[in-house]
Amino acid sequence: MSKGHCIEVVPELPLVVEDKVEGYKKTKEAVLLLKKLKTWNDMKKVYASQQMRAGNCKMRNSCIQHTGLCIIYNEGNSVIKAFRNIPGITLLSVNKLNILKLEPGGHVGCFCIWTESIFCKLDELYGIWCGAASLKSNYSLSMHKMLNTDLAES
Repeated sequence: MSKGHCIEVVPELPLVVEDKVEGYKKTKEAVLLLKKLKTWNDMKKVYASQQMRAGNCKMRNSCIQHTGLCIIYNEGNSVIKAFRNIPGITLLSVNKLNILKLEPGGHVGCFCIWTESIFCKLDELYGIWCGAASLKSNYSLSMHKMLNTDLAES
C-alpha cells in the first residue's frame, strides 16, 4: 500500500468496524481496538517517527511525525475524545470528508478505518447510480463517457 503503511497482518481491506466504536469514550478502549484489528504496527511506526529536526521547521510545526491511519465515523463526539490523544490518527466525519485528508499530497493510499453506518450516509450524501442525492440539491453521480474502457477489445 502507498504511504508505507504496515498492513501485512490486517485481516481485510477496506477495514470496516461496527458502530459501537463511535461510542468509545476512553483512549484505552481505542488502543485495545487498534491492537485487536492488528493495526498497531502502523501506529508504532508513527511513534518511532516522532523527532525534532534542526532548522526552521520547528517554527512552522512541520517536522513532528508521520501520519498514521484515518478513522471515518458517522456521528458522535465520544469517538473524537477516544482517538484524539493517539498521535498520527486523523478523524473525519462522513459529513465533512476532505480529499486532502483522505489522500494527502494527491497520492492514493491513506489507510482508512470505516464504521458500518457511514455507507448508508454516503448513499444519501452522494446518491447512487440510478438516483440523485437526497441530502444535496441537484447532485447526482456522473456517468462514464465510455462503456468499455478496454480499448484493445473495440
